[in-house]
Amino acid sequence: MQIVRLTVFTYCLLAALCVLLPNRLIAQLPGADRNPAEIARTLDSLGSSYLLLHKPDSALFYLYESEKIKLSLNDHKGLADTYEIIGHILFDKKQYLESLRYYEISAEYYRESDNLQGLTQAYLNIGNVNTALKKYTDAAQNLADAEKLNEHQQNARNKMVYYKYQASLDSARGNYIAAMADYKEFSRLREQYFNVEKTKFIANTKEQYESEKKQRENEILRKEQFLHLSTIKLQQRFVIFCVALFLILSIITSVLFRMYRRQQDLYLQLNNRNKKVQQQNIIILEQNLALESSSQVKDKIFSVISHDLRSPLAILEGMLFLLRDDKMSPQQFRFFIDELWRDMKNTSAMMDNLLQWASSQMKGIRVNGDDFDITAVLNREFELLQSLAKQKEISLTHQFLHPVMVYADPDMIRLALRNLITNAIKFTPTHGKINIHYLMLSEKIELIVEDNGVGIAEVDQPKVLSNIYYSTGGTQNEKGCGLGLPLSKDFIERNNGQIWFMSQVGKGTSFHFTLPLSEEEENNNDRGYTITITTEQLKIMAQDQNIAIGKGL
Repeated sequence: MQIVRLTVFTYCLLAALCVLLPNRLIAQLPGADRNPAEIARTLDSLGSSYLLLHKPDSALFYLYESEKIKLSLNDHKGLADTYEIIGHILFDKKQYLESLRYYEISAEYYRESDNLQGLTQAYLNIGNVNTALKKYTDAAQNLADAEKLNEHQQNARNKMVYYKYQASLDSARGNYIAAMADYKEFSRLREQYFNVEKTKFIANTKEQYESEKKQRENEILRKEQFLHLSTIKLQQRFVIFCVALFLILSIITSVLFRMYRRQQDLYLQLNNRNKKVQQQNIIILEQNLALESSSQVKDKIFSVISHDLRSPLAILEGMLFLLRDDKMSPQQFRFFIDELWRDMKNTSAMMDNLLQWASSQMKGIRVNGDDFDITAVLNREFELLQSLAKQKEISLTHQFLHPVMVYADPDMIRLALRNLITNAIKFTPTHGKINIHYLMLSEKIELIVEDNGVGIAEVDQPKVLSNIYYSTGGTQNEKGCGLGLPLSKDFIERNNGQIWFMSQVGKGTSFHFTLPLSEEEENNNDRGYTITITTEQLKIMAQDQNIAIGKGL
């Protein structure tokens, strides 16, 4: 951000100089007669600055002045850049024929100077102008030539611009499906380009930090070296002084005693300083651990935003762009509504999990325990969850027929229930079944979310509730950020509960978790409301739980 601000400030400063220095005064600058090529480059920079300030007429004035100088110098290589910028300005002013003429001259000069990257950009620009002029065949040929040149260069930016212009061409020709595919590829490449630039920025920042750190360490070492030299010189003076007074025994004795006392004080001071340094090192280590944890949270947030949240928004942006410009009929848009609605619901759920996880990692979450009815919480969430299930034609049922009071944080348990049921919907195929039921124990309730979905492979089971944020695509390629289940495990354990699961590939998965009952519910159970569990059932439950615990779940 500081680099961008500095660049904008530089351009504004150049623009101010353009206003303050008349054209005849620029020609009188030192070296005007000796180096006209430098003046032409300066005029190009001034034109670019006015273009950034959205003053195209002023920009054209300086670019035309630069053109005159370069024509006199027969500088075709420099003219290629100037004509390309002039073509951009004329295109923005919708003077398409003039813009096309400058782009074609720019392409010819780029070809003459063997500048393949510039020639690729020129073909892209010519294709975009032909699209605006409705010369779709020529535009398609220009874009194909640009793509062919870029195959050898592998320039990420030119490839991204190619798909953007190709999407505009397909949209103009009425091929909205191809336009949508091209726009998706453009969005993917733009995201990839953004990630590369972000990686470079992080690497540069890290390098700058390491350089500053080394400079500080070198400065500390120099200070310590200077202090050591001073101490050595002081000791040398003391030795010389003692030798000089060696002949006088009384003075020698006094000096030696004083030196001894001073040495003891120095040792004491040194020990005290060492203790302070050790304490400071411990504080620095703790701060480094906190910074590392914050950095991991930040990297996870950037990763989710870059890969999981930007893609659905980019698709929605493209659909709305086509609908707004009447390039897609309402009937075609309705065809994508269900998929867009499901993507936005998944994105909303990922955002909730991300915010809760980031809050728990960075500033912690307090558990606000209270007595509440778990049946009422489930019923409130069931309407939204039923809508998600109906999208995949899944049967979603529960067996909570009367109030059950538990003691926990209702918001945490609501989020945990939502994550477990949403996860079951995600990995259950069409026409599948999901059932939520429970077992009443002596002082707690065991809730079970059971599905007949695809199941979890045994090799992947240890990753599910771990902190490695494991995530895979659903039966309809639903995406997730891998935070839902670990966050649910954390919330349930914070409320004095336990969570585990059992799964078989191709048969389904059942997630189990316990919550403490409220005192009122325990008293009701004592007064006669019980569920009978046979000894054989308890043995099976204990064996299943021991197997799950033994697998690290």
